[in-house]
Amino acid sequence: MNFAKLSKMPGFFGILPLCLAAWISGSKAGAATSVQPVSVPEEYEVAGGPSLAFANSGSVAYSGAGSLKLNPGMLALEKQYSFAGGYHWPSFGRDFYKIGIVDSNSSPVAAGVSYTSFMAPEDARFHGETAVAGRYISRRVGVGAAYAFTMFSIGVAGQWSESAPVGTGVNIDTKSDSAVRGTSLNVGVAGLLTPTLRVGASVEGIANKSVQNNAPRYTRVGMAGLLAQGMTSLHLDWQKREILDGEVTPEQMLTGSFSIKVYDYLRILGGYGKDPQSGHQRETAAAGIALVGPKVSFSYTANRPDLRFEESHQSINMNFELSM
Repeated sequence: MNFAKLSKMPGFFGILPLCLAAWISGSKAGAATSVQPVSVPEEYEVAGGPSLAFANSGSVAYSGAGSLKLNPGMLALEKQYSFAGGYHWPSFGRDFYKIGIVDSNSSPVAAGVSYTSFMAPEDARFHGETAVAGRYISRRVGVGAAYAFTMFSIGVAGQWSESAPVGTGVNIDTKSDSAVRGTSLNVGVAGLLTPTLRVGASVEGIANKSVQNNAPRYTRVGMAGLLAQGMTSLHLDWQKREILDGEVTPEQMLTGSFSIKVYDYLRILGGYGKDPQSGHQRETAAAGIALVGPKVSFSYTANRPDLRFEESHQSINMNFELSM
């Protein structure tokens, strides 16, 4: 949802999310032991912007550069010309950053581009990521476009990624001939059932055979609604990720998330997700605080990728509305 469209909310409604944010972020510093990361490196799941505070969901709640991943159809649903950037401290592996630009204002066809890369690839903390399957990602580039019809929009995005071969360590140079490079495709559709209810579906990672281990396929279905004259937005998402090396069944996640405006420029965000399959125990929770002005917004978000473990993933994000 466009945060600028949300209205005022009494301050005490933000107490519980604020406590959740403190619990999530504080747990990282208090973790006594290191554990293995969850199914995939966290960068695989993060779209950027406020999506981390939605527990990596919100496929029809967010129209920024992160929608190239979550649902390219969202690019065309809200008029904007914006630049966004975020820096991430994952619970395991290397720090990474994301930047992106979306222009849905100057042409009937909305367009977006995103770039993701990592800091300190030789850092010792990288051993936590190699413990998953040796997936050493160097960078990702996404480019997409979308077109809005009367009641819905459809979008498509391509992604190019570069990584070391699966099973290798940090000493592999991703610029060498042995690096794994390839493209995949994302498609999505989003539309309005009513003026306050949005639905959509998307598939990420089509035609990903050459890069399946670093760009897995995700299938997503989502809905988002405005309540109480826009004071609150609620989102419900389901996603399924394809089986990767070493897995027996594909992971699914059913996630609920929200955004509440507390004061004129303050938003409280949160989300909770659970794998609904029998025998699957992963749960995730997240929260965030956003300061949103007419042209600039800033947010701090924190996520527990797996509630069985104490480590957390944190990020700071900024978004600038630009003038043509």
